[in-house]
Amino acid sequence: MNTRSATGPTATTFLDLPAGSPGGSVELFLDLYTGQQPLIPARAFMLTPPGTRPRLPAGLSLLPVTGKCLEGIAFARYVQALRKALATAVDPAQVGVLHLQHLTFGATPALIRALPLPPRIALVHGTDLLFAEAHRDQLQVLRETAKAADAIVVPTGTMADRLIKLAPQVEHRKITHIPWGVPDHLLTAPPRRPSRTGPSHLRLLYAGRLTAEKGGEALIKSLAPVQGVELSIAAPRSQFLSLTPLLQRAGLRVRYLGWLRRPQLWKAFTEHDVLVVPSTTLEAMGLVALEAQACGLPVLYQPVPGLSEALAASGMATDFTRSAALARDLDRLRTPPTSWPPYGRRVTPTRRATPSRRPHGPSPISAASSLEPFSGQSDTSLPGQAGESHYSDRRDAPAKRETMTYDSDRIEALLDEGVRDKVYPGAVWAVGDATGIHAQGTTGVLDPDEPDVPMRSDTVFDAASLTKILAVWSSIGALWEDGTLDLDQPLGTFWPEVTGHPLGAVTARQLLTHTAGVPLRAQLKNLYGTNPDDIRRGVLHEQLHRPPGEAVEYTDRAALILGYLAEHLSGKRLDQLAGERTWQPLGMRCTRFGPLPDETAALCAPTELDQDTDTHLKGTAHDFSARLLGGVCGIAGVFTIVDDLGAFLRYMLDASTSLVPVGFGTAWTSRSLSLQTGKLQPARGLFWHPAPGSTTEQNIWVHYGFTGTGMWISPTRGRWAVLLTNKLYYTRDREPLADVRNAFRELAFR
Repeated sequence: MNTRSATGPTATTFLDLPAGSPGGSVELFLDLYTGQQPLIPARAFMLTPPGTRPRLPAGLSLLPVTGKCLEGIAFARYVQALRKALATAVDPAQVGVLHLQHLTFGATPALIRALPLPPRIALVHGTDLLFAEAHRDQLQVLRETAKAADAIVVPTGTMADRLIKLAPQVEHRKITHIPWGVPDHLLTAPPRRPSRTGPSHLRLLYAGRLTAEKGGEALIKSLAPVQGVELSIAAPRSQFLSLTPLLQRAGLRVRYLGWLRRPQLWKAFTEHDVLVVPSTTLEAMGLVALEAQACGLPVLYQPVPGLSEALAASGMATDFTRSAALARDLDRLRTPPTSWPPYGRRVTPTRRATPSRRPHGPSPISAASSLEPFSGQSDTSLPGQAGESHYSDRRDAPAKRETMTYDSDRIEALLDEGVRDKVYPGAVWAVGDATGIHAQGTTGVLDPDEPDVPMRSDTVFDAASLTKILAVWSSIGALWEDGTLDLDQPLGTFWPEVTGHPLGAVTARQLLTHTAGVPLRAQLKNLYGTNPDDIRRGVLHEQLHRPPGEAVEYTDRAALILGYLAEHLSGKRLDQLAGERTWQPLGMRCTRFGPLPDETAALCAPTELDQDTDTHLKGTAHDFSARLLGGVCGIAGVFTIVDDLGAFLRYMLDASTSLVPVGFGTAWTSRSLSLQTGKLQPARGLFWHPAPGSTTEQNIWVHYGFTGTGMWISPTRGRWAVLLTNKLYYTRDREPLADVRNAFRELAFR
């Protein structure tokens, strides 16, 4: 029986792509809404393609609208043409709910304007978020759609995080996480895979579009020197032909399969040994990879957001931009299939009381009220776990990441109280894990002199001593990872400026643990004057305060000296080194040394009253040493925002979150977040120290900034937290903020 005739009002949905277009969004759309017995009864529309009209599945209608575009007046005209076509084609009385697709393009505003009364469910695709990040008009459409939707469906928690970042005003309760699924028959009766005859030759399969973000060029370049592999590509013909010059230069053996429809692709899975997914940016979920796994095909993938969440340990992560890493991981897959880890192991499907075919999205939805709200944090369930999962037997997979159990309401109440008590004028905070920010908020005002201007999530803060981590620690880590710096070699043996001086007997490790015995106070102007060269010479030639290794004593000079050392070893200024090796690769676009230009300084949280100008400092470092040295030094001087710190801490928890190489890596982070001072007290790692009031089991590390900033990280808990305040506006007294910081840490790491 055709389910369309058995129901009353149905869903109406529209994908403004020509019928026959390739891509995961199209496959999802057709699977959900078309066929003799669709999963979701609907009036489904696509655009009429140019040229020969393709064979259409049952239930798909075409709109003869041309002139698709993305921006400006032409985009408005295009939306208006779509609205008119929909108004003509659809009887509003037969519409029960709108299913909005491709939320940044013309179809969504056209549907809303043509049919303004039915409830609206928005299904977020990866393309939506990528285009919203790159195009102003698309970002505006996304924000308007998120506001207008009654419910929003995301396939992964990563997609929810990215959506909230792009549309921060969206109500979290609207968002529900429903992973895409695979047809049941792939799990219960998958295509038969012939036995492999030997381990030496690997047949690789790439399936999908070959647009820039899919990583096809990086795959070809990295595969070129690898022996014993054959690559098959299933992609649109025009996109494959565009790669011909690169394939010829690489000399890579490639077999072109054409653009395969689903049954053909499932058969191709049985004829290959590994599916490769080299995407360079966000993936909604990686449906092809999940279906390959259901067919018993191992998946080798670039750990990009969305894909990492969907596959996790069920696939093998690699770096397709590095031939050596790719060759190493392919060699691991050359072993006999019986010894493979879970990468290609088919698992038993989870049984639920659902239709016989598991959908690629929500079960048939009739109204927005049928959805569970998003909790304000990403759903961390992996395939094979309870809930909206696909597979059940995952004995070889790692334990599920700890559920985030912070209490946003209590955090907000705590920080609101700090504003009322004038501990600080305002605060910005965030809590997250390796997948991104899970909760954040603001309180108070930017400047008490302007009480109508609230603190914002993008407020720029004087990071103060967080500079020691963001610039010095990260740069020293990059030099250590490169093999340029030995932490335990006395500085005088390789640094001529300190050879023969007391500092020559000190090691980089002792500076990083504050056990070097250098003077406790900076006092640069009083001791050495105002010339930067004289200050550098004086600091590097100064007598020690006590013998190295005797005691743990925090001193700004340790970071100043390490900043000088990083500049000596790299041949670059500290700001340039940190920018190139850390901030730029991690996308920390608002992090830089001051003084800031006027337009950026206007966005800063003001700090202490400057006696010389009788104004509060904004965009100029509060730290006198940083100002004396022109804004750039190892002690302080960096300005940043909460999102940038989140990106930094995410990377520390999981280096795969960066798509491009970063100077320091997992080895440096692990070494730094471990006890380095033996029995000396207070305990120290490398610049980081255990959070006051935390336990060894919690493994929470922290670094503070004198202006009122702080960031915490726990590798054991897989969590980080940031609290940014401008407490110096009111006072230098440490105690009131110390109480707030400790309470915030307890709530953030509950």
